[in-house]
Amino acid sequence: MRLFLLSLFCLCAAVSVQAQGFTFSCARDTTLRSCDPVCITLQAKVPDLRASTASYAVAALSNTTGCFIPYVEPNDPAGQATSLVIDDKYSTPITIGFTFPFYGTNYTQLVASTNGLVSFDVSRATLFSHYQILRNGTSLSATGGTPLDLPSTLYDKALIMGPYHDINPSTTTSPDRRIQYQVFGVAPYRRWILSFYKVPAFSCTALIENTHQIVLYESTGIVEVFVMSRQICTAWNQGRAMIGLQNMTRDQAIMAPGRKASDAPWGTPGMNESWRFVPASGNTLLKRVELYDMSGALIGNGTIGTNANGAASVEFPNICTTIGTTAYRMRAVYEKIDDPTVEIYGNDTIRVNRPGLPFSIGVVSAAATCTTPSSITLTPQPGGGVPPFTYAISPFGSPAGVYQPANVFLGVSSGLYSAFVQDATGCESSQAIFVNAAPGTISGNASSTPSGCTVNTGTVTATWLSGGTAPYTYALDNGAFQATGVFNNVGPGTHIATIKDAAGCLTQITVNVGINANPTATATSTASGCTINNGTITVTALTGLAPYVYALDGSSSFQASNVFSNVGVGAHTITVKDAGGCTRTISVNVAQTGNPSLSATVTPTGCVGNTGTATLTATGGTGTYSYCLGATPASCQTSNVLTGLPGGQQFLSVQDANGCVGIVDVTIPTSTPPTATAASTPSGCVASGTITVTPAGGTGPYTYALDGGATQSGNVFTAVAAGPHTVVVTDSKSCSSTAVPVTVAGSPAPTATATSTPSGCSPVNGTITVTTQTGSAPFTYALDGGAFGASNVFNGVASGAHSVQVKDNNGCTVSVNVTVGATPAIAATATTANSLCTANTGTLNVTVTAGTAPYQYRISGAAAAQATGSFSNLAPGSYTVAITDAAGCTFTTTAATVGQTNDITITPATTQVAGCLGTQVPVSFTTNAGSVSWSPTVGVSNATSASATVTIGSTSSYTVTAGTGACSATATVTVAATPPPGVDAGPIERIQLGDSVRLQASVTPAGTYSYSWTPGITLRDSTVLQPWARPTVTTLYTLTVTTPQGCVGRDTMTVIVLGDCIDPHNAFTPNGDGINDIWRVTDGTCAQNIHVQVFNRYGGRVYENKDYHNDWMGTYEGKLVADGTYYYLIVYRMFDGRIITRRGDVTIVR
Repeated sequence: MRLFLLSLFCLCAAVSVQAQGFTFSCARDTTLRSCDPVCITLQAKVPDLRASTASYAVAALSNTTGCFIPYVEPNDPAGQATSLVIDDKYSTPITIGFTFPFYGTNYTQLVASTNGLVSFDVSRATLFSHYQILRNGTSLSATGGTPLDLPSTLYDKALIMGPYHDINPSTTTSPDRRIQYQVFGVAPYRRWILSFYKVPAFSCTALIENTHQIVLYESTGIVEVFVMSRQICTAWNQGRAMIGLQNMTRDQAIMAPGRKASDAPWGTPGMNESWRFVPASGNTLLKRVELYDMSGALIGNGTIGTNANGAASVEFPNICTTIGTTAYRMRAVYEKIDDPTVEIYGNDTIRVNRPGLPFSIGVVSAAATCTTPSSITLTPQPGGGVPPFTYAISPFGSPAGVYQPANVFLGVSSGLYSAFVQDATGCESSQAIFVNAAPGTISGNASSTPSGCTVNTGTVTATWLSGGTAPYTYALDNGAFQATGVFNNVGPGTHIATIKDAAGCLTQITVNVGINANPTATATSTASGCTINNGTITVTALTGLAPYVYALDGSSSFQASNVFSNVGVGAHTITVKDAGGCTRTISVNVAQTGNPSLSATVTPTGCVGNTGTATLTATGGTGTYSYCLGATPASCQTSNVLTGLPGGQQFLSVQDANGCVGIVDVTIPTSTPPTATAASTPSGCVASGTITVTPAGGTGPYTYALDGGATQSGNVFTAVAAGPHTVVVTDSKSCSSTAVPVTVAGSPAPTATATSTPSGCSPVNGTITVTTQTGSAPFTYALDGGAFGASNVFNGVASGAHSVQVKDNNGCTVSVNVTVGATPAIAATATTANSLCTANTGTLNVTVTAGTAPYQYRISGAAAAQATGSFSNLAPGSYTVAITDAAGCTFTTTAATVGQTNDITITPATTQVAGCLGTQVPVSFTTNAGSVSWSPTVGVSNATSASATVTIGSTSSYTVTAGTGACSATATVTVAATPPPGVDAGPIERIQLGDSVRLQASVTPAGTYSYSWTPGITLRDSTVLQPWARPTVTTLYTLTVTTPQGCVGRDTMTVIVLGDCIDPHNAFTPNGDGINDIWRVTDGTCAQNIHVQVFNRYGGRVYENKDYHNDWMGTYEGKLVADGTYYYLIVYRMFDGRIITRRGDVTIVR
């Protein structure tokens, strides 16, 4: 037997098997019945934790009675209050206390919303929190629209909804409302718990039973949601709420079943349901599951089975039980989700109760005669079952019927019976008993005929042979007796035939009914089309029980006809079923009809474009034909002439009415292009030649093109320039010849030479003279592409390369290149000397080594030139000099640099200065630079002056730089800080109004100081280190300590003056209107362990509470007390341990 224990996750204290751990299931008793096997397979379920939170599984935890046990109460006094006091807001960031993985990202902080959710997007801190759950267009609404499930970008990022609904902590209809969080447990088994306690519904403020929790598990990534109570406000958000998770990118989510926004509104006070979301991606973290006895001894490891809804099944075989209760401890061992080297544990308790062991029946029966009925006595065998026992008998094969406490049955007739005994656990033991008739009274036999396979068509025939007293009656299988021994419509199997005589004596005979053989059949077929299913199959049944029905290819639908139409090509099966339900399946093949045949004649295509044709002739096949280019249906046509065919091989086809296809391959010929010859006449220098073309072959008329140009119908080209050309001929079939080459001859060009004289730089005075040698006179001349003229001499030509063009009388030209020389170019060098940082003393000297003297010199930046190459009083920098010689030629020197020599100095007045922290000291330097800079500048009064005051913040070295860059010098001064005394004004002190306290100030190091406390009016002496203080209100004191050198230290402390720690109200009105319904005694300031007793005017105590938290609503033993005045005695402990007693009266008015 397998005993299944569902290990539901609940909020229970951890049970340890030699280790700390989480408790994932409720400890429950499972009771076996006495008839259950002694040794069982113990089954359980444990969380199937996964290594990745990329996805989740969800399961309900509270679907088992007693499995709703919170870790902490939602109003636990140890809870930490959130900042949520304004409706529809997120809290300030809350530190979880451990790293928590959520949808693949690790978080250490989150923000809580007033509306029952948390978000790991801490950028939402203190911002608006959505409260709507209905989609209205592209936005959320609370008053109209369609419920919006997760995921959705209209909801915030990285959410846990537990549950999400609009509740309002700022409403005062629930005086005990609170939203708080706390961490439960120790690492690595901590749980972060956010509690919402009695927070009123928005728009339905009287509905305050909204209490729930969100729980985050350390080390596992588990999320749990506990809903203690929720009330439905149908006037807002249609009363809907949602439990689920959504990731940061808002494209993944999971919701609890039945708790989506689109589900019907749900919730009641005290509903107590819980849900668990378990990481469901990646490898399992579950390593093993161990079973221990309560002494801690290991029984064995379980076999881990399948996963469903985030839980894995576990089996522990051969767990043998004894009478009583046996407890076991089960420990699931996991890898820690963020550290695979660490094992964490889930510990759960299992209890198995066995009240008794299996039992059997002892049966005693008194033999019966044909006239005397027997008796039956039933007795449970000792050692089994759980008393008290009850007893029953019934005809054999019938249920037990009504049990009775007596174990003896009298007046039982002969026949076959079932005897039953049931113990206190509901276990039942049964046994067959036959009450015999007098021996040898009746004899007989029985025969049978077989039954159908699924229809009971068999028969049984019982025959009396001897004995007994006529007449005889017959019964089958303890049914009603009948006069004949023949029984029809009997099913296959073993049966009992009974023969009874007139005296009631019986005999029984066992008979077997067989099953008919399956039918046999044959089938024939007619062929089907190639693409149309029009074949037939005809079936003939040979043996079996008529009538028959038939089914094709395993169909569950049978037909009476033995003919199947519209059957496709291929192998098929036919099932034949006879009237007895017996079947036979046979196979039959449907062939395919023949394809048509095809032939074709073709005409050729031209050289350009597809102009070929094919005429097709089809024979054979069925019905009308379609003619196709290739086998594409879109290319088919009813005409047998295909046009627009390209040259080359073509695949043509024909298709008949059955979709059968014939094919033929043809070749479309291509036309032959023409050939041509060409002759020419010569051209002058201006194009004037001709070309005449003679075509041959091809198909006229022809067109002609010269050198790839436009075509013409004439075969003669005129005004052709001298040189090589090509001619192409194209015929009427668009076939073109190859290009025919032809050359046009031309007149010879003239020849010439040129000489020159050199030019100066300024003015330009070079010359060029040209001499012609061949060509047709007269000649004209042009220089550098200018106008032609009759003179062969050019004057005023600049130095450099030139080109002269010569043109003869035929217009033929020639170009001659010639170079005009120049006078010598200037060459020069420059040298420099450095300038000082404090004055411009640099020099530059130029020396000319080539050119035409005399020379003029102009330095860069100067307005005029000078006759000498020496320059002085130059500032540091880069300079060039422009030189002009007597020939007007110019030259500019390469840039020369005048450097700089650093002559900057700086000297401090002193290298060491000292003073108290926070004071100012003068510091000065002497320098010949025009500017200075300090480093650091903090505390320096003028960081650009050689003289400044420095405010001492700490002992520091100051470096002062005179000048800048290469023209600079530095000096350093150290300013030493004398530290102030270390002052501690002492801890916060709390006193009762009228008390005094001595302030516990201290100063380090020890020394001689002066002291000053402010304000000093409530101090006994404000000039001592530890004065006595007696303020009447909470006061902040400042202590100032001064050294003999004038260095000052300060610190502050506070004396808190407490008023009355409790303030009992003298009246309240507990009438259930939600206003002043409870008696307030304390606001929870400085009082602890408040013991409250209330007495009536006769001295009778009507109320007592030893830890009062504003609980009394004017009742005594659950009933309202009468209006009037009552007297209280209150004893409480102060924060400092003092015990205070208060007495007074309180009036109840309703």
